Amino acid sequence: MFLTTLKRAGLGFLLGMAVGNVIAVITRFASGEESRFVAEGLIQKAGSEAMAFLLQTLFAGIYGTICMAGMSFYDIEHWSMLRSYLVHYTIVIVSYIPVALFLCWVQTAEEIAVIAAIQTVAYLIVWFIMYSIYKAQVKELNQQIIQISKASC
Repeated sequence: MFLTTLKRAGLGFLLGMAVGNVIAVITRFASGEESRFVAEGLIQKAGSEAMAFLLQTLFAGIYGTICMAGMSFYDIEHWSMLRSYLVHYTIVIVSYIPVALFLCWVQTAEEIAVIAAIQTVAYLIVWFIMYSIYKAQVKELNQQIIQISKASC
């Protein structure tokens, strides 16, 4: 499990860097800010656009690491699916807030609430899809077991 978590963390860092910067560029472009890569507030904090971009890339990677490594909670067999879901969801939402505030992705409590709501809806959609897939797989396995037990009788 440890190696799986490390692999997920590495992949999460890479995906976080990429996705974080793509989302930042899209939101900067949509908001009409002069800088197209990072928030103006982050540039002021960092002292230059290059340093701001580096910080954004690093912290987006860290956030991706947290999200992907946290998926290992689903591998804990004695945990219920609900417990795994709630722990992972909480870690994802709680870790987003300081990262987003530091990187100036959000500035107000209202923006945090909107992003949290969007993440919650997206999380629920993905969870429902995965739950449906797993439920179908369990049903198929149960049917196979029934067929095998009938064949052996």
